[in-house]
Amino acid sequence: MQISKTTRDRLDGSLAKVGKASVFVMFGLVLSAVFGLIMRILFTRTLTKDEVGLLYYSLMLVMVTTGFTPLGMGEGLARFIGYAGEKGAERRIREAFSFAFTVTGVISLFISLGLLVLTPLIVDITAFERQPFMMALVLMIASLPSLSLRTILVSYTRGLGQVKPRVLFSDIAPSFLAISLYGGALLFGWGFAGALLSVVIGNIIATLALLFWVVWKHPGGLKLHFR
Repeated sequence: MQISKTTRDRLDGSLAKVGKASVFVMFGLVLSAVFGLIMRILFTRTLTKDEVGLLYYSLMLVMVTTGFTPLGMGEGLARFIGYAGEKGAERRIREAFSFAFTVTGVISLFISLGLLVLTPLIVDITAFERQPFMMALVLMIASLPSLSLRTILVSYTRGLGQVKPRVLFSDIAPSFLAISLYGGALLFGWGFAGALLSVVIGNIIATLALLFWVVWKHPGGLKLHFR
């Protein structure tokens, strides 16, 4: 079976794109791992053992909550966009993205408020000191909406076949920003509070940067549809 020159050129172009994307993703994962390691070394070298435990325990609680906040819409959105894109249904893609983005935002806000109300109870059932753990939890919970919305934004770009936004704004940016912000915080003597703020603000900035990128590249994608 012979393959026409046009088909062969198309396959070669597709394979080249897959190869470039794979290299870029691998580079992003390696860079993300390096930044993550640097961040952990900084924290362990500049904070006490209890403070490091508080930081990662509160972060773990928020990350676990973030995992189910989108209610599976992240994976579903990426698959739907791939399907609808083949059909040329751009309007349905915009509507699906707007729905997932809005619902996830509302749910994450309600869950954040619920966790804030339950914060004293969560603190009481742990062995950590009350005051620093309260501060850690409140700050980490404040970043939950941005983490949840970033999941939807990443899924939207992934559904469109774009890998750079996920690598840049989800894999690399949060750790890099946290390291940079924490370095500045150390200059002012902000130890534990600086570590918390660097992680929270780094995640929020990364989400806002991705949101700006989506609005810039796909201005119609964020149009909300209410009927």
